[in-house]
Amino acid sequence: MRANTSDLFHVALEEDYELRTWFLPYAKGIVVDVGAYIGKYTVFACKKDEVERVVAIEPLLLNFLSLMANVRLNEYSDKVVLVNSAISRSKGYAEMCIPIGGVSQLGLETAHIIKQSTKCKPKYVVATNTLDDITEGLERIDFLKIDIEGHVMEALPGIVKTLSKTKYLFVELLGRDVKAVSAFMQLGFRLKDRHNSNFLFVKSS
Repeated sequence: MRANTSDLFHVALEEDYELRTWFLPYAKGIVVDVGAYIGKYTVFACKKDEVERVVAIEPLLLNFLSLMANVRLNEYSDKVVLVNSAISRSKGYAEMCIPIGGVSQLGLETAHIIKQSTKCKPKYVVATNTLDDITEGLERIDFLKIDIEGHVMEALPGIVKTLSKTKYLFVELLGRDVKAVSAFMQLGFRLKDRHNSNFLFVKSS
């Protein structure tokens, strides 16, 4: 965990309900962690014997380096595939904004792709890809977590194939991203639970 960031809050306190009630009971088999940050969910998944493999995707290099370190320090390198990319509708590049909070604390957890011209600083250029391209080699996904800070609707066209082979979907929906609920239901999911801006869906049998 890094000084002057929200790392400690994220690991120790944030989304405790989702971790205990959704992730730990249902994460098994193949887990894909989109927006892995520094690896909280990735490491918890690896601790479970029922989890065969984790694909952890994180776009911001500042976070990705910590993600790699946490996977290595917990000795799970053989169980995790690490991908340094943002998820979007196409392959390319995008700018990410890192908010700065009180006492100059970097909002590394809430860094987000910039949708239009903004004065936000600092900015970082990141690679983008579709989730469908990244998961192309996976026959199934037992648990998919998506936390991409309000970019779900933009990325949705490149996620559809992935969703077709997904059993459980844990997704953060902010602002206009809530519109994605109807799209998920059309793809065969039903809403199992909701907590604040986080939603848990399960594929209807």
